[in-house]
Amino acid sequence: MTNVATTFTITPTEVADDYPSSGYVAIGGQEIVSYTRSGTTFTVTRAQMNTAAVAHTAQDRVQLVKVFSSLDAADILYDMFVTTQVFLLAG
Repeated sequence: MTNVATTFTITPTEVADDYPSSGYVAIGGQEIVSYTRSGTTFTVTRAQMNTAAVAHTAQDRVQLVKVFSSLDAADILYDMFVTTQVFLLAG
């Protein structure tokens, strides 16, 4: 995936349903993108949350990002300890 590409396909196909139809993901632990998903194809807006658009390679990890806004710190910590997602605080 080049640093200007706006779509990618996730494999294996059965994991696509683990992702909601829209949201944020971190790709390769380097870049956060917003996305909409149709089947296994993600359409993305690059370089979100102060990250840079960079090239990614096949087999890079794609991990959900959860955005917290205006929540009590205790509620955020509770959620972080009972889920396995990547977390980003928005203020």
